[in-house]
Amino acid sequence: MGDLSRRTRVVSALTLASGSIAVIGSGALAVSAAAAAALPNPCSVLAAARAQNTIARGHHVNVGEVKVSTSTPTYRACSQVVGSITVYLGISSFLGGSGGVAVTSLTHPTGLGAGAELTIGKAMGSGGPVDVIVFHRGGVYVTINANGAAPSNLTTLARQVFRSLP
Repeated sequence: MGDLSRRTRVVSALTLASGSIAVIGSGALAVSAAAAAALPNPCSVLAAARAQNTIARGHHVNVGEVKVSTSTPTYRACSQVVGSITVYLGISSFLGGSGGVAVTSLTHPTGLGAGAELTIGKAMGSGGPVDVIVFHRGGVYVTINANGAAPSNLTTLARQVFRSLP
């Protein structure tokens, strides 16, 4: 490279580096696709859990169909309307986070494995209720949102989902 200008050497080095990143990136995509294939179907899990029996415990409510909300290589989610509450079930190969919540209560419910968290709070923008439970089981992270649900009912639903996962 003695005859090449400094600019040409830098561009050549960047080209080689970007080629290496592309190869690494394509390997990561292959791993992500394999991880997605291993993720349980959240719509099947949510339907089997029968959210209306826990979220609306003791009340007759209209129950909507279970619908796909999101599907990416590493995250799948479904939702179902139970009365006035929309229940979201997300299954992921990684632990995510959320923001914009003024937390009023953070507990660790039993029966959901180590590290399970039930967060109760209010949305920073709207002031609406935020009720979410997160746990880990069988190599996947599960998030269940049922904003406005009684915490005990949300926990009961989470236990049903927990038992249904491999």
